[in-house]
Amino acid sequence: ATTEIYTLSPTRRSSDLSPACPGIRRLTEFWRSVLIGKEVKSHTIVIGETALAVQCAQLLQRRGHGVVAVCSPDGAPLKGWAETAGVRHITDIAAVTEIAGSVALDFLFSIVNYRVLPPDLLRIPRMPINYHDGPLPRYAGVYATSWAIVNGETRYAITWHIMSEKVDAGDILKQIPVEVAQNDTVHDLNMRCYIAAYRGFAALLQELDSGTVTRTPQDLRQRTYYGRSKWASTLISWDWTASAIDRFCRALAFDPEHNPIGEPIADLNGLPVNIRTATPCVGSG
Repeated sequence: ATTEIYTLSPTRRSSDLSPACPGIRRLTEFWRSVLIGKEVKSHTIVIGETALAVQCAQLLQRRGHGVVAVCSPDGAPLKGWAETAGVRHITDIAAVTEIAGSVALDFLFSIVNYRVLPPDLLRIPRMPINYHDGPLPRYAGVYATSWAIVNGETRYAITWHIMSEKVDAGDILKQIPVEVAQNDTVHDLNMRCYIAAYRGFAALLQELDSGTVTRTPQDLRQRTYYGRSKWASTLISWDWTASAIDRFCRALAFDPEHNPIGEPIADLNGLPVNIRTATPCVGSG
């Protein structure tokens, strides 16, 4: 006789098991029902497009929070994680609103999400929380890290904040400082921001669990909003100083990640040339 041993995992789906093993199927469904019925600290939904959203969703589960669903484009890392973890994955924001309205949703997390969420969705959870890759209110809007390098910032920060109808204008929950090195590219700064974002999320989650989270209203008189239209052109001006050209090129150096803005372009005697890097000469401005 042959003895077959099966390892049951809470992330394994019953559909993965052979139909020839109904006993194992029933046992797996039993454990799934136990896990689904287990008391959780909160009900949450996570929306995001990068690995940071996956790491935060994993931490939510480890800390005893129930992830009701996740939302991302089909090609984003969150979908693969959801399939492994047995969490519902959706791509449509309208479906998020429908699911959020069907449960007592505590938290909605938007983590590197490039879609503006509708007001009717933001009104459903107890706290709709967004990760922003810049210090609010000074760096509201998109591609904040690129603008920080263009502006020559040496000190920076990431922000976890409440979402409101006005983009990046809600109360601040957690802000983590980030250093900007002298020769940082936008990719370098983005990676440093991701590390700070996860550290900030872990601290924020602990405060949410203990009921000690503090909401700090933004002083919107200090607000600067960087819209997509500010990057209408990536053409270098020869009126800029050498240092400004260097910063501009580093602000567009997303490699090896996707470049959502475009490469810097220089006009050389009427011929457009893509510029990868620029190094100021000694004594240049």
